[in-house]
Amino acid sequence: MAALKNLRIGTRLGAAFGLITLLMVSLALLAGHSLSGVRGDMDSVVHDLYIKVKLVASIGSDVNLQARAVRNLVIMESPAQREQEVQALMASRERLAKSYEALEARVHTAQGHALFKHLQDERRTYLAAQNDFLKLVQSGDIAAARQALLDTLRPRQLAYMKRLDEMTEFQE
Repeated sequence: MAALKNLRIGTRLGAAFGLITLLMVSLALLAGHSLSGVRGDMDSVVHDLYIKVKLVASIGSDVNLQARAVRNLVIMESPAQREQEVQALMASRERLAKSYEALEARVHTAQGHALFKHLQDERRTYLAAQNDFLKLVQSGDIAAARQALLDTLRPRQLAYMKRLDEMTEFQE
């Protein structure tokens, strides 16, 4: 402390200014480094996680559209109306196939692959039940189709939606 008192005021002010400048540069470097980490996290969210969540939401939307189309098939009386619903159902299946391809390409972790496999397994089960239902509708057996909808297809759809929710939660 006595050595500082022996220094001239200009030297003391210069040393203090230099120390403050050094601290400010250090803080700026630390802030820059921290911001680069935040940027990397944001890139991951925007270019990976958000896209996956959006794809899963799109899949869920199409599954709900299919549920409405299936319901309409047992409600509608006109063969022309039923054919429109079947066409909407098939178009939805095509969109789903593309969405699944895009999602599969973006899954990179072991847990993500496991969830995706469970989702695909549930999808296959749901599509098998949906195909059986469509055969009943196309054969004109609407009463049996209605029963299949309630007993088989709806529970399969609910299980499928649960798997979609699990995938969304994992990505969030």
